[in-house]
Amino acid sequence: EADIILDQSIGRCTANYDGLLPSSTIRLIGPQYAISRPEFLKQRGQSISRRSEVGFALRRLLIFMGGVDSPNITSKMLRSLDGVKLASLDQVTVVMGPLAPALEEVRSLIPNLSVPTRLVVGAQDMATLMYEADLAIGGVGGATLERCCLGLPTLTVVMAENQRFMAKALQDLGASITLGDITTDQDFQIKDFDLLKVLSRLSLGQLKEITDACIKITDGHGTGRILAAMGVA
Repeated sequence: EADIILDQSIGRCTANYDGLLPSSTIRLIGPQYAISRPEFLKQRGQSISRRSEVGFALRRLLIFMGGVDSPNITSKMLRSLDGVKLASLDQVTVVMGPLAPALEEVRSLIPNLSVPTRLVVGAQDMATLMYEADLAIGGVGGATLERCCLGLPTLTVVMAENQRFMAKALQDLGASITLGDITTDQDFQIKDFDLLKVLSRLSLGQLKEITDACIKITDGHGTGRILAAMGVA
């Protein structure tokens, strides 16, 4: 009996709610209604422009598997990066929450990696970290729409059953590459040669195609559209 329903999921449409709502309910369905903090909209234009500049290359990789990352995918990713030699890659940034169970394990892994890696705990400016990154590895949670807003190409890992739908929608749109699904593979691993293969085969043309697909998904103005629908903007 809602007056307004908001579902910002990628791949959803108003027809998904046919027969479930009163005819008077206002439907705000799809990622054009994504709620984003203002800094993502502020960084959007500059982030998109940077990815189309001459000389753009895969230099900076961002790994953010969510603030908690209970399955500890971050450590598996770092172990898979150990020994990876990709000519253009010169920095990895790992973001974790202060309460992440594997935080100390990740700290212990970083000094031994072949690629210079920094750890950011409790990041206060994700928009800037995403802007600076050329590629991300992440889950399919709330940060997905933030990455899309900034046109950040992503290798995604499905970390919960309710992420499968959006992961498939992202891949179908050409807006990400799915590495795996830990809900169906409890011993999820990415071997060194597998990740190296994925990274080495990512051409600049492919990164640009993924960026172009991402920026069409959400433009950072979702909050304003929601407020307008509520009659308060």
